[in-house]
Parts: sequence; C-alpha cells; structure tokens
Amino acid sequence: YGLGWAYSQLKDYEKAIGAFKQVIRIQPDYTFAHYSLGMIYLVQGDKNAALDEYKILKDLDQDTADKLFDMIYK
Repeated sequence: YGLGWAYSQLKDYEKAIGAFKQVIRIQPDYTFAHYSLGMIYLVQGDKNAALDEYKILKDLDQDTADKLFDMIYK
C-alpha cells in the first residue's frame, strides 16, 4: 500500500494504480487500497472506474464508500 501511496503523491498514477491493484490481488478486502484506487481514477477523470471501486467498497466499509461516493459526485 505504501508504494502506491508514494507513487500517487508523486502523481505517477499509472504506477500507483499498478501498486494498489497488486495490494488488492493479495488482500482483496483492503479498504484503503480500493479507496485510493477510486480516488486516482477520479483524478484521471474516469468516473466509471471510480464507481466500480465504490461498489466494492460499500460491501467492505460503508463509511469509506460514502466518502468516495461524495468525492465522485462533488
């Protein structure tokens, strides 16, 4: 997760996406990896991909899912 976060801070979103996806492959219920991935998709203008992460998140942690949803429809 830390590597994905570092890449996102450097605005290297493609590497961040790859890192977060790797985290999710290893630990599919890692809430913050899904949230971070959704936020990166949103920054890139891919609202549909962000919504896909929201759909996964709402089954894991409704509060975190709501935060992502609010950002998508801000």
